Amino acid sequence: MGLEINNIINFSGIAVGLATFVIIGCFHPIVIKAEYHFGKKCWWVFLVAGIMAAVASLLVQNMTGSTILGVLAFSCFWSILELHEQEKRVKRGWFPSNPAKNVSSSSSPLSHLLPVYFAIRFRWFTAFAENPCRGMYSILERMRTRLAGKSLWVIF
Repeated sequence: MGLEINNIINFSGIAVGLATFVIIGCFHPIVIKAEYHFGKKCWWVFLVAGIMAAVASLLVQNMTGSTILGVLAFSCFWSILELHEQEKRVKRGWFPSNPAKNVSSSSSPLSHLLPVYFAIRFRWFTAFAENPCRGMYSILERMRTRLAGKSLWVIF
């Protein structure tokens, strides 16, 4: 009688669903704790774990095991995005911040220049395409007004 039930009912869908539920449920507090202790700089750990689980998913012969490893891989990949979102939630005050962790990135000597650098590069492409001489002049003028009074490291 038990043998007939196993031939009629397929339990692999329930097993995959249950494993997905458990994996997602486990990754939620893992992402919160990882962001609290390490910040978003630990994203590469989730990337490596996701790649390893994806490769293992390709190598496993059992369909249910392969599917569960695939769910684990993409949960790791999704956790990279959630680390960045968790940092935003902490800044909004929805989650506690770690007082021992240096949250601000303003300690870097180039941190105030990077947004300016990328803005100038983008404006250079758009302005230079319209009129090369006028485009270059407008970019230099923006640089002068935006960086007035700041120490400038040449990063071009």
